[in-house]
Amino acid sequence: MIGNLLVLGMLAAAANAHCPDLADARTIPFDHTDAAAGFRVRAGAVPLRGSFQRLRGHLRLGGDSACVRAELDARSVVMGTDAFGAWARSPDFFDAARHPRLEFRSQPFDPRALLKGGVIDGTLTLRGTARRQRLRAEPARCAATARATCTVRLHGAMLRSTFGMRARRPFVSDRVDLDLRFEAPRAELSPDDAATGR
Repeated sequence: MIGNLLVLGMLAAAANAHCPDLADARTIPFDHTDAAAGFRVRAGAVPLRGSFQRLRGHLRLGGDSACVRAELDARSVVMGTDAFGAWARSPDFFDAARHPRLEFRSQPFDPRALLKGGVIDGTLTLRGTARRQRLRAEPARCAATARATCTVRLHGAMLRSTFGMRARRPFVSDRVDLDLRFEAPRAELSPDDAATGR
């Protein structure tokens, strides 16, 4: 028990280390009105997709450093059918009644990774368990205007067994793919590129 608490504390400290806390740091909030989060898992040969109807988070930038934080409400999961949605929320999968919140906290990274693509490391907390998680940012899609808004997409894969999700194996795959999308001003992601129009 003590060992588990120490590990959780170390992971939390790593995820928050050196996140921008300067007086001029900017916070760009997002929620389900301008962001989306979902997952994919295979049941036999069939890919199943789900989405979170309630989420909130923010991108925080300061100097050459950025952090992303996203909170997803497992109780809001919907899938292609009500039966699949109920299964995803059940103790077999997210166990939403006992663990309603999923959270990703990134370690600090260069904000240009969101514009040009790159790797973002952090911590994923799911079903009360915290594990290191790597997400990959696709090159952002930005509107061709002086005040361009960019669509940022992050994706990664986790093994559900590492979070205690072992029900219905091997019929349901161990791998679960995660996706997060939100909007951010291009000028915030890379001021130099925005100024030169690149």
